[in-house]
Amino acid sequence: MERCGFDPRPRRPLKVVVVVDPPRVWHYGSVNSAHCDHGQRQAYIGRSSGAECQTLSLGAPWMSVSPMACYIECLSRFPDTCQSFVYNKDTQSCTPGSTAFGPIETITTSIPEANSNDAIYYLKQPIPACNTNLGFSIYDVCGTYACLYLSTKELNHTAALHACAEMNSALFVAETEARFSLFWYVSLNQLGEDAWLGLTDIAVEGQFVWDNGNSLSAWQYSYVWMPFAGIPDNSQNDEHCVEVKHRAWPGIFGLNDVECWHSKYFILVIAAAAVVVVVVVVVVVVVVVVVAVVVVVIVVVT
Repeated sequence: MERCGFDPRPRRPLKVVVVVDPPRVWHYGSVNSAHCDHGQRQAYIGRSSGAECQTLSLGAPWMSVSPMACYIECLSRFPDTCQSFVYNKDTQSCTPGSTAFGPIETITTSIPEANSNDAIYYLKQPIPACNTNLGFSIYDVCGTYACLYLSTKELNHTAALHACAEMNSALFVAETEARFSLFWYVSLNQLGEDAWLGLTDIAVEGQFVWDNGNSLSAWQYSYVWMPFAGIPDNSQNDEHCVEVKHRAWPGIFGLNDVECWHSKYFILVIAAAAVVVVVVVVVVVVVVVVVAVVVVVIVVVT
């Protein structure tokens, strides 16, 4: 039986099946809406304004009679990249979009405009496993989720990396627009402090690399830094780590390069391996308990 919810299989091409009752079956993206009522569909598709969420256009707009028709056409035309769309109910204009993200001041090509009447609809991404017993919590912005730990004390960059290793985690890597806006939102509104993230040019001066091994792309370079001439500037020839400066420079958007010996707060993202380890440990404990109970029963019976 078909059910409303996420399809765990890889993304499929758009499928529309005409039946008598219900009148349509839609499979779009990683969500099956065939048996979803209006409230259930809202659980998987978010709606917001340009002041809260934005996206990058995948192509020219077209006319659609409804938001759902807009989304289905978006997935038909862009089956691998359509993750959002911008819709104007008055003009019925539909513009396809990539993964939604929170406002990024240094990206001037995002849609919709903050003061427009357009609404943005976005597919909510799967929520990752998260071990809250270790102090991690789920945070989300515009449909992108992450399991994060917000530090309660300041450490230099090296000490922060050691703290990561002890918690089977890593400094936050913000290598997409969605993850960068999530990092910015959490570091500003939840942490509210100057903080490290997983980006350095320690290996080669001027070649910034995320802690997952991926290089900072030219596109990322164009929007992650503070909008001041020369940043990153490697002042004193010793600025190889990267920070946000919410406390020191409030209201200034973007990242700054800084010496690694400074003490900063930091945001950790839980490693997938850590979740697996926790699950395995729980399973082992359950098995041991079951075996112990069986042994006790056998002893009592004999």
